[in-house]
Formats: sequence, C-alpha cells, structure tokens
Amino acid sequence: MSGHSGVNSYSGPYRLGTRHSFTAGPFVATQMGGPQPAMRAESIYLTLLLQATSYKSSGSSFTLLDGGGHASLRFTSSAK
Repeated sequence: MSGHSGVNSYSGPYRLGTRHSFTAGPFVATQMGGPQPAMRAESIYLTLLLQATSYKSSGSSFTLLDGGGHASLRFTSSAK
C-alpha cells in the first residue's frame, strides 16, 4: 500500500487474510518535517494503520478495525 499521510509519503506491504483479518507494515516514509499539528496527525494515522487487525467493506467504504473490533480508520472511494 502507499499514500500520503499528511506531510510525508509512505509505502509498505499489507495483507488481507481469512475472516477479514488485516495486517500492514512495516512502512517506509519520506522524512520531511511539517507543522506540529500535521506531524501529530500523521503519526496517529500511521499508528492506526499498524494497529489494525481486521477490516470490513461495504459499497464504496473500507473500514479498518483495531484489536477490540472498534473502527479506527474509514476510507471512502471518491470515484464515481
């Protein structure tokens, strides 16, 4: 997977497994600096990606869940 995490770009492996299991990382990322709020948000985002253990998909939405089954990140397609 790859993307832009707010300040930096990142990439790394991910795996969708049986029973909707999900694992990601380790990631490599550019090392640019930015405003503290953006850097904090980026750190939280990447941490949530690494902590995700399962997923659910519905229509144009893909949601990652943490170990407790709580939605941590939701992605929605913007393509029409």
